[in-house]
Amino acid sequence: MIFFCKEVKAYGTQRLIEGHYELGEKVVVVDDILIIGNSVMQGAEKLQSVGLEVRDIVVFIDFSGVKDKLQAHGDLGHAVLTLAEIAESLSEAERIDDRQFQLVIEIEKGKLRMIMND
Repeated sequence: MIFFCKEVKAYGTQRLIEGHYELGEKVVVVDDILIIGNSVMQGAEKLQSVGLEVRDIVVFIDFSGVKDKLQAHGDLGHAVLTLAEIAESLSEAERIDDRQFQLVIEIEKGKLRMIMND
């Protein structure tokens, strides 16, 4: 297993990529949530810059259809769940009401903007 750092730290190993890897190795990037997609794309670029081949990007939650943005960037994006699927499950279980469900759907479709850093 390897992971990338946002920046080289002045302490520790002082490396951008942590872990054992070999040049040309094929890797899959795994992330928890995809909101805008910039950080995961930057991470994939960092991995490629040290000679690794990024095959796919897998996220657990695609917040607003960003996996299409990844594919437009040339990365194969996969999501376990979308925000709408989570909202639908919560609605069916009567954990959120119709107003809350519609709010989530509008956020996912980009009709409502949320200010978030990815």
